Amino acid sequence: MSEHEAVTLGQIRRELVRAVQRLLPIDADAARALVVEAVRSWSEKADAGGIGSDNAGPGTPGQDPVSRFIGEMIVCTVDPRARCRSSDLYAAWCEWCGRNGEDPGSNKRFSMALVERGFRKERTRACNVFVGIRLATGSGTTNGGNVG
Repeated sequence: MSEHEAVTLGQIRRELVRAVQRLLPIDADAARALVVEAVRSWSEKADAGGIGSDNAGPGTPGQDPVSRFIGEMIVCTVDPRARCRSSDLYAAWCEWCGRNGEDPGSNKRFSMALVERGFRKERTRACNVFVGIRLATGSGTTNGGNVG
């Protein structure tokens, strides 16, 4: 597209969904969910003081705690072999909740919230893992929760 060509939001969304599918091992519905979540998060952060601002903190209206945790603590990676133990994600979630005054709830409820947002969970011989994601550096877990 040329820089002067008009672009619709639908075209942008479709391109983003295709790009996410190329980068992550997820289906179209999960890719759409990630794009919607990313755009919503970006819009809320922009409304709260601009991109790059830390003003969109714990009281950000309309954004649930799991979405804020994902934005702060989870790194989506282009490596489809990336694995993060469910137990390490939950430990980081509990720590994050403690710092942010949120109730972490159960590991099962947290895992279901991640799956609802398009993250794929697999069972290995040793543990449950989420595919294609890593905890952000400095999350406090050994090896960032990475498996393999």
